[in-house]
Amino acid sequence: MTKHLKILFFLLALTLIFSYSIIHAEDRTKFKIEGMGIEESLLIYFSKDQIKESEIPKHNDKRYKAAHFTDISLIYDDVIVDFKANDKRFLIQGLTGYIGFKNDIDSCYKKQNQIDKKISSMIDYVERRDWGILKYDQVGEGSTYRPITFDLSNGSRVAVDCYYYTDPRLEHNLKVHTNTKLFLEYINLEAEPVKN
Repeated sequence: MTKHLKILFFLLALTLIFSYSIIHAEDRTKFKIEGMGIEESLLIYFSKDQIKESEIPKHNDKRYKAAHFTDISLIYDDVIVDFKANDKRFLIQGLTGYIGFKNDIDSCYKKQNQIDKKISSMIDYVERRDWGILKYDQVGEGSTYRPITFDLSNGSRVAVDCYYYTDPRLEHNLKVHTNTKLFLEYINLEAEPVKN
């Protein structure tokens, strides 16, 4: 092998290693649900007709729209995607996967802890916070939820929550979601701690 060929192979190897490290680093700042990520176009995954057929009334002020997809996942029972109402590119601002737990909140907490560990190891976050159990009386007195959040350097957030409902018509559930900074500001919810 000539000296020039050795240098060429060395440079090629360095380029590949450098490219891999950039891709790997970028992947650790992205969180995906069913292969989808925030700030991607929903049109990559669904047609405009499929999106329109899946729209649900979620946002009262009509600034954002939401599409509800079922039977697209082996992990989640439902997936909901939020996007700006006037965005022709359908950029994903919020992304949520739901898993129902019927009357078994303990299994929800167990699954939440497993997902918490997995998220902790797979993304680079600025701050992780376990908020404890909080009041969620909007859906029935005594209802609660437990959020665990991961704030990322770009202002977006990844979270895994367990919801406990006192209303027997509602199913306890686990929610894994990620939101852009812009959408977080839009849905800014206040949470009040509950004493056990």
